Amino acid sequence: MSEIEQNGHVQAKKPVWKKWWFWVIIVVIASGAIGASGESEEVSSSTEQKTESSNNKEETTKEDSEKKGEEEVALGSEGQSGDLALTVNQVTETSEIRENEFNIYTPESGAKYAIINVTVKNNGKEALWLSSNYIKLITTDGAAYEPTSILSVEGAFLSTLDELNPGIATTGNIAFEVPTGLDVTSATLAFSSSSVFKNPVSCLLK
Repeated sequence: MSEIEQNGHVQAKKPVWKKWWFWVIIVVIASGAIGASGESEEVSSSTEQKTESSNNKEETTKEDSEKKGEEEVALGSEGQSGDLALTVNQVTETSEIRENEFNIYTPESGAKYAIINVTVKNNGKEALWLSSNYIKLITTDGAAYEPTSILSVEGAFLSTLDELNPGIATTGNIAFEVPTGLDVTSATLAFSSSSVFKNPVSCLLK
């Protein structure tokens, strides 16, 4: 039947928004949009949690790796870094180094020499230079002291110019110029086979 009824009057159609099925469709679409938004937020939150967890694992791994590099060796025991092995035999202190009447070393005012007797061995297959970059005296407050260059006439002190062949060990003194009030035995002798001093081994001095 057309819009013209039997009584001659025109009956207007209901607007779409007054139809019951129109609102059902709107509700379904709205529910879908809200659900999709919630899932997106859950995925984003999950991704952030995984990223944070991954970062935490990386930091833990890094800390564990650094701790492994901080190995401590007892006085008189041998420590090894790469092909370089080192044993601290004795620790002494002195206000001057005198080999003879001509070969005398004195520290700066307010300083003294810490003399550490060590045995160094090359466990590798190639020669190693006894570089001063490989050895440091580290105090409890983190101060690092480099070896003092001593040109020993009688061979009592290790020279950084010496080359150590494979399988060879040598024993000698290493001198450090340090403040007079420093308790040397509370420090550690750290050494590394790496020229950049990576993962050093620390030898206790008491």
